Amino acid sequence: MGMSRRIRVSMALVVGLALAFSGSVAARWVLDTAGQRYIQRWRELRAGERDREDARLHTYRRPFVSGEPREQNAAVWYRLSLARIPTGWLSDSTRVERLLRDDVSNNAAELDAVMSGPCAESQSSRMVEALRSTACFWGGGSLGIDLGADVDRKALLLGRCLIADGRLRAANHRWTEAANQYFQALAFASDLAQADFEANLVGLSVALSSLQALGHLAGRLGQDTAALDDLLQKVWRLEGLPTVDAGLRRARLDIASNLAIETRRDVQRYRSGFARIVPKYASAAWRLWKSDRLLRLLESLQTADPLARRDLVGEIRQRATDPAVVVALPDHLVGAMESGTFLMYEHRAVAAAIGLELWRARHGNYPADLAQLPETLPRVGLKYERHSDTDGFQITLSSGPSAGTVLFTSTPEVRQAEQR
Repeated sequence: MGMSRRIRVSMALVVGLALAFSGSVAARWVLDTAGQRYIQRWRELRAGERDREDARLHTYRRPFVSGEPREQNAAVWYRLSLARIPTGWLSDSTRVERLLRDDVSNNAAELDAVMSGPCAESQSSRMVEALRSTACFWGGGSLGIDLGADVDRKALLLGRCLIADGRLRAANHRWTEAANQYFQALAFASDLAQADFEANLVGLSVALSSLQALGHLAGRLGQDTAALDDLLQKVWRLEGLPTVDAGLRRARLDIASNLAIETRRDVQRYRSGFARIVPKYASAAWRLWKSDRLLRLLESLQTADPLARRDLVGEIRQRATDPAVVVALPDHLVGAMESGTFLMYEHRAVAAAIGLELWRARHGNYPADLAQLPETLPRVGLKYERHSDTDGFQITLSSGPSAGTVLFTSTPEVRQAEQR
């Protein structure tokens, strides 16, 4: 009996182990099949998102075209121009920046020297072709990878040079040509906003300088109400101001692509032994599932309330632990989003500033407050202070964490010097 009992116990153990093993195999098969399906569906969703983004970028049309329009891609010509800018010229970028920052001085000789030196490429046949193009599609690559690490500095120099060209024309009292150059710089900024995140940041900077140049140009038009009214209409109807939205979408898609590549490698590197306790496709699917929350956060960041952005970015940084995510996640997310918001208010302030100059041209002085301007002009978020009836004004942010930040200051000394 003892032997028979031991045999029965042994048989029971064998059967139990066999059942457990077969149950484990079945469970692993179910998990692996579900994981494989999840990965396939995840890849299809991301491929659809990339196709939709490419279609959106292909529909972009440049807001201003110089000369006779041509149905061609400005990005092709921009790449040729950026490649032709010597790295040594980048040291002169601060010199060009200083000329743009000095709203009072209009030294035509110095501006002319800059245009024939570090800014020569901005007048090349390549840039002429770029600025007359109707479309601008950069493709899916990074400009830094395509053209070198200093491409963003070259793009910034190119944008500043377009504005410097306008300053030179303004110094020679060629107001219409000056305005056209500033609008071309704005168009270049909008084109950069269709590229990667770093190029978007350059676009924000160029657009800010272009808008300020347009505002200061209005102060030099004197009593020319027709020119002021035309300038006001063009500025206020501006569409497609640069943002970092395209760069964020591109970064999100790049993160998804990196995760897809790493997932494929994880499956290919899968080996037998203890690691096979966890099904390979289920393990890879788990990695993708964890990343979905981060991808949703990046998507919501574009439309989030400005006050909520810091919290969102904080959560994004906490979740960005996967190397495939970290390498594609842009830096300075909060600052970039705030720069986009600031540019929106700058646009409103410049439009209001031109409206104030138009009022002065018609009435001989500046209004007591913005309420006296046409209702179509922006007022939300702006605070206006006139220095006196005729001696200029200042527009600042009226609310929010950055309340009091100066958006625009008029420079009546330029107008007075020219009148003399």
